[in-house]
Amino acid sequence: MNHLIKHLLLTIKVLVMMTALTVSPLIAKTKADVRYGKYKQSGLDKPFIKHQDISPVLSALEQQPMLTIQTIGQSFNGTNIKTISVGKGKTHILIWSQMHGDEPTATGAIFDVINYIIDDEQVDWRASWTNKLTLTFMPMLNPDGADKTTRVNAQGIDINRDARALQTPEGKVLMELLTTLKPQFAFNLHDQSRTYGAGNTGNPATVSILAPSYNYQRDINPIRLNAMQLIVDINETIEGQLTDHIGRYDDGYSHRAFGDTFTKTGVSTVLIEAGGYPSDDNRQVARKAIYKMVLAGIDSINTQSYTTFTQAQYESIPLNIEHKIKDLIINNLTINHHKNKNYQTDLIINFDVYGSQKAKIQAIGDASDFSAYHVFDAKDFNYQTGKSFSINKKLTLTDSVYFRLLKQGYSHFVGDIDKLKVSTRFPVMINPSKTACVLPCNGQTATFLLTDGRGIKFAVINGQIIDLRTGKTLNPLGT
Repeated sequence: MNHLIKHLLLTIKVLVMMTALTVSPLIAKTKADVRYGKYKQSGLDKPFIKHQDISPVLSALEQQPMLTIQTIGQSFNGTNIKTISVGKGKTHILIWSQMHGDEPTATGAIFDVINYIIDDEQVDWRASWTNKLTLTFMPMLNPDGADKTTRVNAQGIDINRDARALQTPEGKVLMELLTTLKPQFAFNLHDQSRTYGAGNTGNPATVSILAPSYNYQRDINPIRLNAMQLIVDINETIEGQLTDHIGRYDDGYSHRAFGDTFTKTGVSTVLIEAGGYPSDDNRQVARKAIYKMVLAGIDSINTQSYTTFTQAQYESIPLNIEHKIKDLIINNLTINHHKNKNYQTDLIINFDVYGSQKAKIQAIGDASDFSAYHVFDAKDFNYQTGKSFSINKKLTLTDSVYFRLLKQGYSHFVGDIDKLKVSTRFPVMINPSKTACVLPCNGQTATFLLTDGRGIKFAVINGQIIDLRTGKTLNPLGT
C-alpha cells in the first residue's frame, strides 16, 4: 500500500511539473489581458500619432538594459528611424508599424507589448523565449508622413508600394532589415477604413488579418502556410472579445508591396489591420487586440503551437467587405414634395471622422445592403429643410436658446461668427457649405430637421441627431 501511495504521489508531482511547463510559456495569453491597463503606454490614445509623441517614450526605453535601441536610417526629411530589439535567439521576428503615416493604432500597441516584455513580473515568461527568439520592433517607419498625417512619405510615395523600386529611404531601411536580420516571421501592422465589415455579420471589422500571397496564382507554400497557421492561433486570443468583428483581407498579389515581397523571400508574414469599433474613435479596442495578438504570436512561435492549426481554419475567417459599414443610416424617412409626390427613403451619412469631420449625405435610397455604427428609424417623421439664422448682433447660444431656435425651424447660423458665443453642449452648425436642398441631395451637409406633423422633434446637426424632447444627442460625432 505504501508503495502504491508513493507511486501515486510521484505521478501527481510529475503531472504538476508537466502542467507548469506547458502553461508557463503561454502566460502572455491570459495575463496580458487582465493587466492591460498597467502596460498601456500613456499619451498615445489619439486619432493620429506623430514622431514627437513617441520620442520621449523611446528615450525612456533607452534606459532599459534588456533592450537594444538603434538608429537604422533616416526618413526623407532626415528624421531618425529606430528599432527596438530584445532577445538573443536564432529565430528572428520583425514587427513594424506606421509605414503609412496616418495609420498609427499599432504604434501604440507596439509600445504596450514592449512595456509588458520588460516588466519585472514577466521574468519567468521572458526566460522561456529570450534564448530562442530575437524580436525587432520598428514602431514608426514613416515619421514624415506621420507628422503631416498622410499615407505617403515626404516624397509623396506610398512606401508600401516601393518594395520593388526602392525609391524611398524608408523603403530601403525596411529592405535592409530584411537582408540583415533574415527574419523567419514578420508582423506588418496597419490601419484600415472604419467602413470595412467583417463578412456579412453586420459588424465593423475591428481587426483584419492576412497571410500575403507571393505570386499571382496565390499559391500556398510552407512559408505562407506557417503564416496562416499562426494567424489562426493568435486569432483565438481575441475571438472571445471580438466575436464577429474579425475579417480576412483578400489575398490578391502585389509585387510592389512589402508583405507580399517578404513572403516571396521566405518570411512567414502576418498582416494585421486595425479597424473601427462602436464608440471608439481612436481605435483603442483594436490597439488592445493587436497587443494581445503580438504577445500571443511570440508564444506561438516560441512553442510552435501554430503548427497544430490548418489552412481550412484560416480560410474560415470571413472576408472583410469594404464600404459595408456606414457612420449613420436614417431609415424610412418621409420626404414631402411640393407637388404631393411624397415618398419614403433612406439616407446614408458619412462623418469623415478622421478628416474634415463635416458630415454629409453620401447616398439616398435603399440602404438595406449596409450596416452602420448608428441606425435611426424615422418611419414616423418627415424631412424638413432647416432655416438659416442670421447673426447680426451679439448672441449667447445657451442650451435653452438653442433649443428654442431649433424648434422654430432654424438649423444653422450664418453671418458674423465673432458675434456668436457658443455656450451649448450640443453640436452647432455655422456657415455650412451646402444646406439649401429642398429635397435631400447627395453631398449636402447633413443638417436638417425631423418633424412628425405636430412640430419638430429631432434636429440632425452635422450628422448628429438631437432629440429635442429629451435633450440628448443620440450619436455624438464618430461614436
